[in-house]
Amino acid sequence: MQKNSLVKPGDHLIITVTNNTTKQPVEVTINPPNCGPGGSQMTTSSLNIHYHGTNTSPTFHSDEVIKAQTRFTELQFQLQNAMEWLVNLLKQNPADETQVMAQLDKVLNAEDEVKRTQIALMVRIKTKLTREQQARLRHLRGKSTGE
Repeated sequence: MQKNSLVKPGDHLIITVTNNTTKQPVEVTINPPNCGPGGSQMTTSSLNIHYHGTNTSPTFHSDEVIKAQTRFTELQFQLQNAMEWLVNLLKQNPADETQVMAQLDKVLNAEDEVKRTQIALMVRIKTKLTREQQARLRHLRGKSTGE
């Protein structure tokens, strides 16, 4: 591969990493959501390679998936925030029933929006499948339900 050449869809990219850090690793505590499977510890010699994007087919309309991923991220934060507020309200002694029920409505609304977004994405993907792909999907569903 030439220097400064572009990687195009379908190309394979091989990355060679030379670790020039010290031989004595220093442990660094990282927040668990930022860690890979199996732990919350990294060292100065740890390697973390990631990319921003999705594994969607270049022939498929990945815009729908990307839009849904963005919406799911927003909803995740909304739901988490609403749940934290609900837990805090429930910890109060005595708990204010009116406030708790109002916050519960926010949690349930956020959960409903997640479900609506999931179903909308599913419908958008399904409508873009060819007849052959839809037949294959029906076949696979039949196998999973034992039909």
